[in-house]
Amino acid sequence: PGSWLPCGGSSIGPVSPSASTSCWVCSVAALKGLLVAGVSLGVIGVGGYLGDNAVRDAAETRVAGALTTALRPTGPPEVELGGVPFSLALLTRTVPDAHLRVDGLPVDMAGHSVTLRDVSVSATQVSLADTQVVLGSADGEARLSYDDLSAVASVPVGYGEPGRLQVSYTVTVFSRELTASVSAVPELDTATQQLRLADPTMSIAGFDLGADVLQGLVDAVVEPIDLSLLPYGIQLTAITPTPQGLDLTATGNQLTIPLA
Repeated sequence: PGSWLPCGGSSIGPVSPSASTSCWVCSVAALKGLLVAGVSLGVIGVGGYLGDNAVRDAAETRVAGALTTALRPTGPPEVELGGVPFSLALLTRTVPDAHLRVDGLPVDMAGHSVTLRDVSVSATQVSLADTQVVLGSADGEARLSYDDLSAVASVPVGYGEPGRLQVSYTVTVFSRELTASVSAVPELDTATQQLRLADPTMSIAGFDLGADVLQGLVDAVVEPIDLSLLPYGIQLTAITPTPQGLDLTATGNQLTIPLA
């Protein structure tokens, strides 16, 4: 009697030994074909992935070179371009997101040349062209040294106790020019892009002045520090004093960075 095996149709019935063997051979051959097809698709997928990454790497290198020429950073920029598959994004010359990091970025702030340190920028909807890069939106962080902040403020500025700045002014007391040390909490006025010194206290070494006199001197010398006129329409959103410098947080929309 033959074995009960499915073979070549929808019904099940007795089959001869030779037919049974032939059916199993067909099944094994079909399974082998599926395995080969699966492996082939896997190889093609890996090859496409590696090829796509090669295109991405080349584009990141090109953008980094263009930004080096345009921005003159102190050190090579690190560029990461998003988009999967990247080849499709490259065809439209628009990537959904990008990240930039540079050790130092020279900029003009309130008419003074300063260098922002540890610059990190995350952007969305980045359009790449031969002569410019357009960022749909961008958020960034950087650090401004106290030497550069002093140049912008035109007075010596340093780190005070936690959360405060120490600012030195020249004041005239009893016809004598003296150095007054003001401790204050820095606050950012986002509308005017000015750093305001809140809750100021003043001390003058060697002089014991009354509170009213000191407050009068504070009101006379303490002025906001202009941090405006950052390039490309960038706006500061927060500032934090640290021992290393003034940490800045910034944002912007539809920022155009010329590459030529």
